[in-house]
Amino acid sequence: MHFIKLYQPLIGTKASFLQSFEGDAMRTNASLFWSKLDDASIVFFILTIVAAIGVVVYYYIPFNNQPGRHYLPKYWWRFLAVSAILGFVITIGIAMGFATPKLNGTLMIELKVALANAVLAVVTYWIFSWGWCKWGKTNAYRYL
Repeated sequence: MHFIKLYQPLIGTKASFLQSFEGDAMRTNASLFWSKLDDASIVFFILTIVAAIGVVVYYYIPFNNQPGRHYLPKYWWRFLAVSAILGFVITIGIAMGFATPKLNGTLMIELKVALANAVLAVVTYWIFSWGWCKWGKTNAYRYL
């Protein structure tokens, strides 16, 4: 699957990426990098969503059922930040590990994709948090 197309508004197209490299060997390596990033994109897309859902579940079940007042807005925001950081770290880790060879300019593309997945994690956290507050039983902060 070509999930890398979801990130094209942020990172550009494959053709524009390859255009910045001169020589057949460099273009071949750049094309190989793009293909590996494209292959890994579905993995970090799914793992980012799963991690964000996992953070929501942890926030609404074990964390808020601990003794004490854990259902304050500051905790909701902190878990939102944890979700974004997890999305970023998961993406950067997978991209750095699987998308090789490393060329000049590839790190910036990996960082942009990781930033996009951090935003995806925030949106996923927000949507599942809204759903949990609307339909689930909780004493947690009902921000939405």
